[in-house]
Amino acid sequence: MKFRLRMPGRRKLPAPSLPMPTAYSRTAIVIHWLTAAGIALVVALGLRMTETGGAERGRVQTLHMSIGILILLLTVLRLTWRTVHSPSLSPTLTGWQRRAAVATHTAFYLLLITVPLMGWMFVATSSADSVAPLLGFLPWPGGLAGNRSVAELAEGAHRVLAFGLCALVLLHAAAAIRHHLENADTGLVRILPGARRLLGWQTLLVVGGLAAAFVIGKGAADSVLPEGLRLVDRNAHRQAKAPIDPRKARVFASVMQPILEEKCVSCHGARKQKGGLRLDSFAALLRGGESGKAVVPGKADESDLVRRIMMPPDHEDVMPPSGRPALTVAEGQLLLWWIGRGADGSVTIRAADPPPLVQGILKTLGVSSESPVLTRKVEAPDPQALAKLRESFRVQFLHSGSGLLEVERSFDRDPDESLPLEDLATFAEQLVWLDLSGVRAPAKQLSVLARLRNLQRLNLASSGATDETIRALRDLPYLETLNLYGTDVTDAALDSIARMPSLVSVYLDRTAVSAGAVARFRASHPQVQVIWVATAT
Repeated sequence: MKFRLRMPGRRKLPAPSLPMPTAYSRTAIVIHWLTAAGIALVVALGLRMTETGGAERGRVQTLHMSIGILILLLTVLRLTWRTVHSPSLSPTLTGWQRRAAVATHTAFYLLLITVPLMGWMFVATSSADSVAPLLGFLPWPGGLAGNRSVAELAEGAHRVLAFGLCALVLLHAAAAIRHHLENADTGLVRILPGARRLLGWQTLLVVGGLAAAFVIGKGAADSVLPEGLRLVDRNAHRQAKAPIDPRKARVFASVMQPILEEKCVSCHGARKQKGGLRLDSFAALLRGGESGKAVVPGKADESDLVRRIMMPPDHEDVMPPSGRPALTVAEGQLLLWWIGRGADGSVTIRAADPPPLVQGILKTLGVSSESPVLTRKVEAPDPQALAKLRESFRVQFLHSGSGLLEVERSFDRDPDESLPLEDLATFAEQLVWLDLSGVRAPAKQLSVLARLRNLQRLNLASSGATDETIRALRDLPYLETLNLYGTDVTDAALDSIARMPSLVSVYLDRTAVSAGAVARFRASHPQVQVIWVATAT
Protein backbone atom coordinates (compact mmCIF):
# COMPACT_ATOMS: atom_id res chain seq x y z
CA MET A 1 0.00 0.00 0.00
CA LYS A 2 1.49 3.18 -1.10
CA PHE A 3 0.99 6.43 0.60
CA ARG A 4 1.39 9.72 -1.31
CA LEU A 5 2.15 12.72 0.67
CA ARG A 6 0.14 15.65 -0.63
CA MET A 7 1.79 18.96 -0.09
CA PRO A 8 -0.70 21.74 0.26
CA GLY A 9 -0.74 23.94 -2.86
CA ARG A 10 0.27 27.58 -2.58
CA ARG A 11 -2.89 29.56 -2.82
CA LYS A 12 -2.71 32.99 -4.48
CA LEU A 13 -3.70 35.50 -1.90
CA PRO A 14 -5.85 38.40 -3.09
CA ALA A 15 -4.02 41.68 -3.45
CA PRO A 16 -4.78 44.16 -0.76
CA SER A 17 -7.44 46.55 -1.98
CA LEU A 18 -6.50 50.20 -2.21
CA PRO A 19 -8.85 52.71 -0.71
CA MET A 20 -10.96 54.39 -3.40
CA PRO A 21 -10.41 58.15 -3.65
CA THR A 22 -13.22 60.40 -2.59
CA ALA A 23 -15.53 61.27 -5.50
CA TYR A 24 -15.83 64.83 -6.73
CA SER A 25 -19.12 66.51 -5.90
CA ARG A 26 -21.36 67.85 -8.64
CA THR A 27 -20.60 71.40 -7.54
CA ALA A 28 -16.83 70.80 -7.81
CA ILE A 29 -17.26 69.25 -11.27
CA VAL A 30 -19.35 72.20 -12.52
CA ILE A 31 -16.87 74.75 -11.14
CA HIS A 32 -13.93 72.82 -12.65
CA TRP A 33 -15.33 72.75 -16.19
CA LEU A 34 -16.72 76.28 -16.06
CA THR A 35 -13.22 77.43 -15.12
CA ALA A 36 -11.70 75.37 -17.95
CA ALA A 37 -14.15 76.85 -20.48
CA GLY A 38 -13.42 80.33 -19.12
CA ILE A 39 -9.67 79.81 -19.59
CA ALA A 40 -10.19 78.61 -23.19
CA LEU A 41 -12.38 81.62 -23.91
CA VAL A 42 -10.16 84.22 -22.25
CA VAL A 43 -7.03 82.90 -24.02
CA ALA A 44 -8.83 83.10 -27.37
CA LEU A 45 -9.96 86.67 -26.65
CA GLY A 46 -6.42 87.60 -25.61
CA LEU A 47 -5.03 86.32 -28.91
CA ARG A 48 -7.80 88.14 -30.76
CA MET A 49 -6.82 91.44 -29.16
CA THR A 50 -3.42 91.25 -30.86
CA GLU A 51 -5.10 91.00 -34.26
CA THR A 52 -7.70 93.75 -33.99
CA GLY A 53 -7.86 97.45 -33.29
CA GLY A 54 -10.19 100.37 -32.79
CA ALA A 55 -13.70 99.85 -31.47
CA GLU A 56 -13.59 96.09 -32.01
CA ARG A 57 -10.45 95.75 -29.87
CA GLY A 58 -12.10 97.76 -27.10
CA ARG A 59 -15.09 95.41 -27.03
CA VAL A 60 -12.82 92.35 -27.11
CA GLN A 61 -10.74 93.75 -24.24
CA THR A 62 -13.84 94.46 -22.13
CA LEU A 63 -15.10 90.91 -22.67
CA HIS A 64 -11.61 89.48 -22.00
CA MET A 65 -11.45 91.28 -18.65
CA SER A 66 -15.05 90.32 -17.80
CA ILE A 67 -14.38 86.59 -18.31
CA GLY A 68 -11.11 86.91 -16.39
CA ILE A 69 -12.86 88.41 -13.36
CA LEU A 70 -15.52 85.68 -13.52
CA ILE A 71 -12.71 83.08 -13.43
CA LEU A 72 -11.32 84.86 -10.36
CA LEU A 73 -14.72 84.69 -8.64
CA LEU A 74 -15.12 81.00 -9.59
CA THR A 75 -11.70 80.28 -8.08
CA VAL A 76 -12.63 81.95 -4.81
CA LEU A 77 -15.86 79.89 -4.77
CA ARG A 78 -13.88 76.73 -5.52
CA LEU A 79 -11.42 77.33 -2.68
CA THR A 80 -14.31 77.99 -0.30
CA TRP A 81 -16.00 74.75 -1.39
CA ARG A 82 -12.80 72.71 -0.92
CA THR A 83 -12.55 73.69 2.74
CA VAL A 84 -15.54 71.43 3.48
CA HIS A 85 -15.51 69.09 0.43
CA SER A 86 -11.88 68.17 -0.14
CA PRO A 87 -11.43 65.03 -2.30
CA SER A 88 -8.49 62.75 -1.57
CA LEU A 89 -5.66 62.18 -4.03
CA SER A 90 -5.49 58.96 -6.03
CA PRO A 91 -3.76 56.13 -4.09
CA THR A 92 -1.80 55.18 -7.22
CA LEU A 93 0.35 58.30 -6.90
CA THR A 94 3.85 57.90 -5.46
CA GLY A 95 5.30 60.27 -2.92
CA TRP A 96 6.90 62.70 -5.33
CA GLN A 97 3.81 62.58 -7.56
CA ARG A 98 1.63 63.56 -4.61
CA ARG A 99 3.91 66.47 -3.82
CA ALA A 100 3.90 67.52 -7.49
CA ALA A 101 0.09 67.32 -7.61
CA VAL A 102 -0.26 69.49 -4.50
CA ALA A 103 2.25 72.01 -5.87
CA THR A 104 0.46 72.11 -9.25
CA HIS A 105 -2.93 72.73 -7.69
CA THR A 106 -1.48 75.40 -5.42
CA ALA A 107 0.12 77.12 -8.42
CA PHE A 108 -3.17 76.85 -10.30
CA TYR A 109 -5.11 78.65 -7.61
CA LEU A 110 -2.46 81.36 -7.26
CA LEU A 111 -2.39 82.00 -11.01
CA LEU A 112 -6.18 81.90 -11.39
CA ILE A 113 -6.33 84.71 -8.84
CA THR A 114 -3.19 86.67 -9.77
CA VAL A 115 -3.58 86.77 -13.56
CA PRO A 116 -7.06 88.42 -13.51
CA LEU A 117 -5.95 90.82 -10.77
CA MET A 118 -2.88 91.92 -12.78
CA GLY A 119 -5.09 92.42 -15.84
CA TRP A 120 -7.55 94.52 -13.86
CA MET A 121 -4.71 96.53 -12.30
CA PHE A 122 -3.30 97.29 -15.76
CA VAL A 123 -6.66 98.58 -17.02
CA ALA A 124 -7.40 100.47 -13.81
CA THR A 125 -4.03 102.24 -13.60
CA SER A 126 -3.73 102.99 -17.32
CA SER A 127 -6.34 105.73 -17.08
CA ALA A 128 -8.05 107.93 -14.55
CA ASP A 129 -11.33 106.92 -16.24
CA SER A 130 -13.52 104.24 -14.73
CA VAL A 131 -13.23 100.64 -15.91
CA ALA A 132 -15.90 99.54 -18.39
CA PRO A 133 -18.68 97.53 -16.67
CA LEU A 134 -18.12 93.78 -16.68
CA LEU A 135 -20.19 92.09 -19.39
CA GLY A 136 -21.50 95.57 -20.20
CA PHE A 137 -23.63 96.05 -17.06
CA LEU A 138 -21.78 95.02 -13.86
CA PRO A 139 -19.85 97.93 -12.26
CA TRP A 140 -16.24 97.23 -11.32
CA PRO A 141 -13.77 99.51 -9.51
CA GLY A 142 -11.13 101.34 -11.55
CA GLY A 143 -9.71 104.76 -12.33
CA LEU A 144 -6.56 104.61 -10.16
CA ALA A 145 -5.16 107.99 -11.27
CA GLY A 146 -3.48 106.73 -14.44
CA ASN A 147 -0.14 105.58 -12.96
CA ARG A 148 1.86 104.69 -16.08
CA SER A 149 4.74 102.85 -14.37
CA VAL A 150 2.37 100.64 -12.35
CA ALA A 151 0.32 100.01 -15.49
CA GLU A 152 3.36 98.84 -17.44
CA LEU A 153 4.47 96.59 -14.56
CA ALA A 154 0.97 95.10 -14.24
CA GLU A 155 0.71 94.53 -17.99
CA GLY A 156 4.04 92.71 -18.07
CA ALA A 157 3.15 90.56 -15.08
CA HIS A 158 -0.27 89.76 -16.56
CA ARG A 159 1.27 88.68 -19.85
CA VAL A 160 4.04 86.50 -18.29
CA LEU A 161 1.76 84.88 -15.72
CA ALA A 162 -0.88 84.19 -18.40
CA PHE A 163 1.69 82.26 -20.44
CA GLY A 164 2.65 80.41 -17.26
CA LEU A 165 -1.01 79.50 -16.63
CA CYS A 166 -1.38 78.15 -20.17
CA ALA A 167 1.75 76.03 -19.73
CA LEU A 168 0.44 74.71 -16.40
CA VAL A 169 -2.91 73.77 -18.00
CA LEU A 170 -1.12 71.71 -20.65
CA LEU A 171 1.11 70.06 -18.02
CA HIS A 172 -1.91 69.26 -15.83
CA ALA A 173 -3.86 67.72 -18.74
CA ALA A 174 -0.85 65.67 -19.92
CA ALA A 175 -0.18 64.33 -16.40
CA ALA A 176 -3.83 63.34 -15.90
CA ILE A 177 -3.93 61.45 -19.22
CA ARG A 178 -0.60 59.71 -18.46
CA HIS A 179 -1.76 58.51 -15.03
CA HIS A 180 -4.99 57.23 -16.52
CA LEU A 181 -3.23 55.23 -19.23
CA GLU A 182 -0.33 53.85 -17.14
CA ASN A 183 -1.79 53.46 -13.67
CA ALA A 184 -5.51 53.02 -14.35
CA ASP A 185 -6.01 56.18 -12.36
CA THR A 186 -9.69 57.12 -12.15
CA GLY A 187 -9.15 60.85 -11.70
CA LEU A 188 -10.11 61.73 -15.25
CA VAL A 189 -13.29 59.68 -15.09
CA ARG A 190 -14.27 61.07 -11.70
CA ILE A 191 -14.05 64.69 -12.92
CA LEU A 192 -16.28 64.01 -15.95
CA PRO A 193 -19.98 64.65 -15.27
CA GLY A 194 -21.75 61.28 -14.80
CA ALA A 195 -19.05 59.26 -16.59
CA ARG A 196 -18.09 55.64 -15.86
CA ARG A 197 -15.35 55.41 -18.49
CA LEU A 198 -13.05 57.83 -20.23
CA LEU A 199 -14.15 57.31 -23.82
CA GLY A 200 -17.80 58.21 -23.42
CA TRP A 201 -20.17 60.88 -24.60
CA GLN A 202 -19.25 63.00 -21.57
CA THR A 203 -15.66 63.26 -22.81
CA LEU A 204 -16.80 64.29 -26.28
CA LEU A 205 -19.14 66.87 -24.76
CA VAL A 206 -16.42 68.41 -22.59
CA VAL A 207 -13.73 68.46 -25.30
CA GLY A 208 -16.19 69.81 -27.86
CA GLY A 209 -17.33 72.52 -25.45
CA LEU A 210 -13.77 73.67 -24.72
CA ALA A 211 -12.90 73.72 -28.44
CA ALA A 212 -16.09 75.67 -29.24
CA ALA A 213 -15.30 78.23 -26.52
CA PHE A 214 -11.85 78.83 -28.02
CA VAL A 215 -13.06 79.01 -31.63
CA ILE A 216 -15.95 81.37 -30.81
CA GLY A 217 -13.74 83.57 -28.63
CA LYS A 218 -11.12 83.78 -31.38
CA GLY A 219 -13.80 84.87 -33.84
CA ALA A 220 -12.90 82.07 -36.25
CA ALA A 221 -16.53 80.97 -36.49
CA ASP A 222 -18.06 84.43 -37.04
CA SER A 223 -18.54 83.76 -40.75
CA VAL A 224 -20.93 80.86 -40.04
CA LEU A 225 -22.48 81.94 -36.74
CA PRO A 226 -25.64 84.06 -36.71
CA GLU A 227 -25.12 87.56 -35.31
CA GLY A 228 -26.86 86.73 -32.05
CA LEU A 229 -24.30 84.03 -31.21
CA ARG A 230 -21.18 86.09 -31.95
CA LEU A 231 -19.37 87.28 -28.84
CA VAL A 232 -18.07 90.39 -30.62
CA ASP A 233 -19.51 91.60 -33.92
CA ARG A 234 -16.51 92.99 -35.77
CA ASN A 235 -18.81 94.83 -38.21
CA ALA A 236 -21.01 96.49 -35.59
CA HIS A 237 -19.21 99.83 -35.74
CA ARG A 238 -19.37 99.84 -39.53
CA GLN A 239 -23.09 99.07 -39.59
CA ALA A 240 -23.85 101.84 -37.13
CA LYS A 241 -21.63 104.34 -38.92
CA ALA A 242 -23.56 107.27 -40.36
CA PRO A 243 -22.92 108.38 -43.96
CA ILE A 244 -20.13 110.94 -44.22
CA ASP A 245 -21.07 114.31 -45.66
CA PRO A 246 -17.84 115.79 -47.12
CA ARG A 247 -19.22 119.30 -46.76
CA LYS A 248 -19.36 119.00 -42.98
CA ALA A 249 -17.11 116.07 -42.09
CA ARG A 250 -13.61 117.03 -40.98
CA VAL A 251 -10.63 115.18 -42.39
CA PHE A 252 -9.13 114.36 -39.00
CA ALA A 253 -12.32 113.29 -37.21
CA SER A 254 -13.85 111.34 -40.11
CA VAL A 255 -10.79 109.92 -41.91
CA MET A 256 -7.61 110.04 -39.84
CA GLN A 257 -8.97 109.41 -36.34
CA PRO A 258 -10.70 106.10 -37.23
CA ILE A 259 -7.41 104.84 -38.73
CA LEU A 260 -5.45 105.81 -35.61
CA GLU A 261 -8.08 104.26 -33.33
CA GLU A 262 -7.94 100.97 -35.20
CA LYS A 263 -4.17 100.71 -35.53
CA CYS A 264 -2.55 102.86 -32.81
CA VAL A 265 -4.79 103.79 -29.87
CA SER A 266 -4.48 100.40 -28.15
CA CYS A 267 -0.91 101.41 -27.26
CA HIS A 268 -1.37 105.20 -27.34
CA GLY A 269 -4.77 105.92 -25.81
CA ALA A 270 -6.42 106.75 -22.52
CA ARG A 271 -5.58 103.38 -20.96
CA LYS A 272 -2.03 103.08 -22.19
CA GLN A 273 0.47 105.71 -23.37
CA LYS A 274 3.54 103.97 -24.73
CA GLY A 275 6.39 106.47 -24.80
CA GLY A 276 4.08 109.05 -23.23
CA LEU A 277 2.28 109.45 -26.57
CA ARG A 278 -1.48 109.61 -26.98
CA LEU A 279 -3.17 109.48 -30.37
CA ASP A 280 -6.81 109.43 -29.30
CA SER A 281 -7.45 113.14 -29.89
CA PHE A 282 -6.21 115.92 -32.15
CA ALA A 283 -4.76 117.90 -29.24
CA ALA A 284 -2.89 114.86 -27.89
CA LEU A 285 -1.50 114.09 -31.33
CA LEU A 286 -0.03 117.58 -31.69
CA ARG A 287 1.28 117.52 -28.12
CA GLY A 288 3.54 114.53 -28.87
CA GLY A 289 5.28 112.30 -26.37
CA GLU A 290 8.61 111.62 -24.71
CA SER A 291 10.40 111.62 -28.07
CA GLY A 292 9.07 115.07 -28.95
CA LYS A 293 6.58 116.16 -31.60
CA ALA A 294 4.84 113.25 -33.31
CA VAL A 295 3.52 115.47 -36.10
CA VAL A 296 5.11 118.53 -37.70
CA PRO A 297 2.31 120.30 -39.64
CA GLY A 298 3.22 120.74 -43.27
CA LYS A 299 6.34 118.55 -42.97
CA ALA A 300 5.44 114.88 -43.17
CA ASP A 301 9.09 113.87 -43.72
CA GLU A 302 10.06 115.47 -40.38
CA SER A 303 7.19 113.94 -38.40
CA ASP A 304 8.24 111.20 -35.96
CA LEU A 305 4.90 109.42 -36.37
CA VAL A 306 5.49 109.02 -40.11
CA ARG A 307 9.07 107.89 -39.55
CA ARG A 308 8.02 105.14 -37.13
CA ILE A 309 5.13 103.94 -39.30
CA MET A 310 7.46 103.64 -42.30
CA MET A 311 10.07 101.57 -40.42
CA PRO A 312 10.72 97.92 -41.35
CA PRO A 313 8.24 95.54 -39.64
CA ASP A 314 10.97 93.94 -37.50
CA HIS A 315 12.35 97.25 -36.16
CA GLU A 316 11.98 97.67 -32.40
CA ASP A 317 10.52 101.19 -32.76
CA VAL A 318 8.05 100.46 -35.58
CA MET A 319 4.44 101.55 -35.13
CA PRO A 320 2.30 99.58 -34.66
CA PRO A 321 4.65 97.02 -33.06
CA SER A 322 5.34 93.69 -34.70
CA GLY A 323 2.38 91.35 -34.43
CA ARG A 324 -0.22 94.14 -34.53
CA PRO A 325 -2.17 95.13 -37.67
CA ALA A 326 -0.07 97.71 -39.55
CA LEU A 327 -1.29 100.66 -41.58
CA THR A 328 -1.98 99.80 -45.19
CA VAL A 329 -0.20 101.62 -48.01
CA ALA A 330 -3.39 103.59 -48.69
CA GLU A 331 -3.76 104.58 -45.02
CA GLY A 332 -0.11 105.68 -44.95
CA GLN A 333 -0.72 107.80 -48.06
CA LEU A 334 -3.69 109.50 -46.37
CA LEU A 335 -1.52 110.29 -43.34
CA LEU A 336 1.23 111.77 -45.52
CA TRP A 337 -1.31 113.91 -47.41
CA TRP A 338 -3.03 115.18 -44.27
CA ILE A 339 0.20 116.11 -42.47
CA GLY A 340 1.69 117.56 -45.65
CA ARG A 341 -1.23 119.94 -46.15
CA GLY A 342 -0.86 121.27 -42.61
CA ALA A 343 -2.37 118.68 -40.24
CA ASP A 344 -5.44 120.87 -39.87
CA GLY A 345 -7.95 119.56 -37.35
CA SER A 346 -10.88 121.66 -38.55
CA VAL A 347 -10.68 121.47 -42.36
CA THR A 348 -13.55 119.59 -43.99
CA ILE A 349 -13.05 116.96 -46.67
CA ARG A 350 -14.51 119.24 -49.35
CA ALA A 351 -12.49 122.26 -48.25
CA ALA A 352 -9.29 120.18 -48.16
CA ASP A 353 -9.65 119.65 -51.91
CA PRO A 354 -7.89 116.25 -51.98
CA PRO A 355 -5.86 115.42 -55.11
CA PRO A 356 -7.08 112.64 -57.44
CA LEU A 357 -4.92 109.97 -55.75
CA VAL A 358 -6.36 110.77 -52.32
CA GLN A 359 -9.88 111.03 -53.75
CA GLY A 360 -9.51 107.48 -55.06
CA ILE A 361 -8.32 106.21 -51.67
CA LEU A 362 -11.19 107.97 -49.90
CA LYS A 363 -13.70 106.32 -52.24
CA THR A 364 -12.34 102.88 -51.33
CA LEU A 365 -13.07 103.79 -47.69
CA GLY A 366 -16.61 104.80 -48.57
CA VAL A 367 -15.85 108.53 -48.34
CA SER A 368 -16.42 110.78 -51.32
CA SER A 369 -15.09 114.32 -51.53
CA GLU A 370 -17.89 115.20 -53.94
CA SER A 371 -21.05 116.95 -52.83
CA PRO A 372 -23.72 114.32 -52.06
CA VAL A 373 -26.12 116.06 -54.41
CA LEU A 374 -23.79 115.27 -57.32
CA THR A 375 -23.76 111.55 -56.57
CA ARG A 376 -27.55 111.24 -56.54
CA LYS A 377 -29.34 109.29 -59.24
CA VAL A 378 -32.36 111.16 -60.53
CA GLU A 379 -34.83 110.50 -63.30
CA ALA A 380 -34.17 112.17 -66.62
CA PRO A 381 -36.33 115.27 -67.15
CA ASP A 382 -39.38 115.19 -69.39
CA PRO A 383 -38.17 115.67 -73.00
CA GLN A 384 -40.96 118.10 -73.94
CA ALA A 385 -40.42 120.26 -70.86
CA LEU A 386 -36.67 120.20 -71.52
CA ALA A 387 -37.16 121.31 -75.13
CA LYS A 388 -39.31 124.22 -73.95
CA LEU A 389 -36.65 125.26 -71.39
CA ARG A 390 -34.00 125.26 -74.11
CA GLU A 391 -35.94 127.94 -75.96
CA SER A 392 -34.85 130.44 -73.29
CA PHE A 393 -31.78 128.86 -71.61
CA ARG A 394 -28.69 126.94 -72.51
CA VAL A 395 -29.16 123.49 -70.94
CA GLN A 396 -26.81 120.52 -70.75
CA PHE A 397 -26.48 117.39 -68.67
CA LEU A 398 -23.76 117.44 -66.05
CA HIS A 399 -22.16 114.34 -67.56
CA SER A 400 -23.11 111.49 -69.83
CA GLY A 401 -25.72 109.20 -68.34
CA SER A 402 -26.65 111.66 -65.61
CA GLY A 403 -30.05 113.24 -65.06
CA LEU A 404 -28.48 116.27 -63.35
CA LEU A 405 -28.65 119.57 -65.23
CA GLU A 406 -26.50 122.66 -65.71
CA VAL A 407 -28.51 125.70 -66.85
CA GLU A 408 -27.38 129.18 -67.88
CA ARG A 409 -29.02 132.06 -69.67
CA SER A 410 -28.72 131.98 -73.41
CA PHE A 411 -26.48 134.72 -74.79
CA ASP A 412 -28.36 134.59 -78.10
CA ARG A 413 -31.32 136.41 -76.54
CA ASP A 414 -31.71 140.12 -75.96
CA PRO A 415 -30.29 140.86 -72.46
CA ASP A 416 -33.28 143.12 -71.73
CA GLU A 417 -35.79 140.42 -72.65
CA SER A 418 -37.58 138.86 -69.69
CA LEU A 419 -36.75 135.22 -69.00
CA PRO A 420 -39.37 132.64 -67.88
CA LEU A 421 -37.64 131.92 -64.57
CA GLU A 422 -40.76 130.14 -63.30
CA ASP A 423 -40.01 127.30 -65.73
CA LEU A 424 -36.92 126.44 -63.70
CA ALA A 425 -39.11 125.10 -60.88
CA THR A 426 -40.14 122.18 -63.11
CA PHE A 427 -36.55 120.93 -62.91
CA ALA A 428 -36.02 121.43 -59.16
CA GLU A 429 -35.00 117.77 -58.78
CA GLN A 430 -32.39 117.79 -61.58
CA LEU A 431 -31.02 121.36 -61.51
CA VAL A 432 -27.69 121.59 -59.62
CA TRP A 433 -25.72 124.34 -61.44
CA LEU A 434 -27.40 127.60 -62.44
CA ASP A 435 -25.87 130.68 -64.05
CA LEU A 436 -28.09 133.78 -64.17
CA SER A 437 -25.28 136.30 -64.41
CA GLY A 438 -26.41 139.54 -66.02
CA VAL A 439 -30.12 138.74 -65.63
CA ARG A 440 -31.64 141.93 -64.22
CA ALA A 441 -34.84 140.27 -63.10
CA PRO A 442 -36.84 141.81 -60.24
CA ALA A 443 -36.65 140.24 -56.79
CA LYS A 444 -40.14 138.76 -57.15
CA GLN A 445 -39.05 136.71 -60.17
CA LEU A 446 -35.82 135.61 -58.48
CA SER A 447 -37.84 134.21 -55.56
CA VAL A 448 -38.23 130.99 -57.58
CA LEU A 449 -34.61 130.18 -56.68
CA ALA A 450 -35.66 129.19 -53.16
CA ARG A 451 -37.58 126.24 -54.67
CA LEU A 452 -34.48 124.83 -56.36
CA ARG A 453 -33.46 122.72 -53.35
CA ASN A 454 -30.65 120.84 -55.09
CA LEU A 455 -28.61 123.81 -56.26
CA GLN A 456 -24.89 123.40 -55.62
CA ARG A 457 -23.55 126.36 -57.65
CA LEU A 458 -25.41 129.62 -58.24
CA ASN A 459 -24.05 132.54 -60.23
CA LEU A 460 -25.98 135.81 -59.76
CA ALA A 461 -23.17 138.15 -60.80
CA SER A 462 -24.42 141.52 -62.11
CA SER A 463 -28.01 140.33 -61.66
CA GLY A 464 -30.92 141.96 -59.89
CA ALA A 465 -30.24 140.02 -56.67
CA THR A 466 -30.86 141.95 -53.44
CA ASP A 467 -30.71 141.22 -49.71
CA GLU A 468 -34.25 139.87 -50.01
CA THR A 469 -33.13 137.39 -52.71
CA ILE A 470 -30.30 136.10 -50.53
CA ARG A 471 -32.63 135.76 -47.55
CA ALA A 472 -34.74 133.32 -49.58
CA LEU A 473 -31.66 131.22 -50.37
CA ARG A 474 -30.35 130.77 -46.82
CA ASP A 475 -31.89 127.32 -46.28
CA LEU A 476 -30.73 125.66 -49.51
CA PRO A 477 -29.09 122.47 -48.15
CA TYR A 478 -26.44 121.87 -50.85
CA LEU A 479 -25.45 125.35 -52.02
CA GLU A 480 -21.63 125.56 -51.92
CA THR A 481 -20.71 128.37 -54.33
CA LEU A 482 -22.53 131.70 -54.56
CA ASN A 483 -21.43 134.53 -56.87
CA LEU A 484 -22.86 137.96 -55.99
CA TYR A 485 -20.30 140.06 -57.90
CA GLY A 486 -21.67 143.48 -58.90
CA THR A 487 -25.05 143.08 -57.16
CA ASP A 488 -26.83 145.45 -54.78
CA VAL A 489 -26.46 143.26 -51.68
CA THR A 490 -25.40 144.95 -48.42
CA ASP A 491 -24.09 143.94 -45.01
CA ALA A 492 -27.53 142.50 -44.24
CA ALA A 493 -26.95 139.77 -46.81
CA LEU A 494 -24.12 138.35 -44.70
CA ASP A 495 -26.62 137.40 -41.97
CA SER A 496 -28.39 135.16 -44.50
CA ILE A 497 -25.14 133.86 -45.99
CA ALA A 498 -23.99 132.85 -42.50
CA ARG A 499 -26.96 130.48 -42.24
CA MET A 500 -26.24 128.61 -45.46
CA PRO A 501 -25.34 125.12 -44.19
CA SER A 502 -23.00 123.99 -46.98
CA LEU A 503 -21.46 127.20 -48.29
CA VAL A 504 -17.78 126.93 -49.23
CA SER A 505 -17.15 130.16 -51.15
CA VAL A 506 -18.95 133.46 -51.83
CA TYR A 507 -17.97 136.27 -54.24
CA LEU A 508 -18.72 139.77 -52.92
CA ASP A 509 -16.57 142.03 -55.12
CA ARG A 510 -18.18 145.30 -56.22
CA THR A 511 -21.10 145.08 -53.81
CA ALA A 512 -22.26 147.39 -51.03
CA VAL A 513 -20.89 145.04 -48.36
CA SER A 514 -18.51 146.92 -46.04
CA ALA A 515 -14.95 145.96 -45.12
CA GLY A 516 -15.86 145.67 -41.43
CA ALA A 517 -18.72 143.26 -42.13
CA VAL A 518 -16.44 141.11 -44.31
CA ALA A 519 -13.77 141.02 -41.59
CA ARG A 520 -16.28 139.96 -38.93
CA PHE A 521 -17.73 137.29 -41.21
CA ARG A 522 -14.31 135.86 -42.03
CA ALA A 523 -13.46 135.69 -38.32
CA SER A 524 -16.69 133.91 -37.39
CA HIS A 525 -16.84 131.62 -40.46
CA PRO A 526 -13.25 130.62 -41.31
CA GLN A 527 -14.49 127.61 -43.28
CA VAL A 528 -16.06 129.91 -45.92
CA GLN A 529 -13.81 131.50 -48.52
CA VAL A 530 -14.86 135.12 -49.09
CA ILE A 531 -13.66 136.69 -52.35
CA TRP A 532 -13.81 140.41 -51.75
CA VAL A 533 -11.43 143.25 -52.49
CA ALA A 534 -11.93 146.70 -51.04
CA THR A 535 -12.90 149.22 -53.71
CA ALA A 536 -10.47 152.13 -54.02
CA THR A 537 -12.02 155.51 -53.10
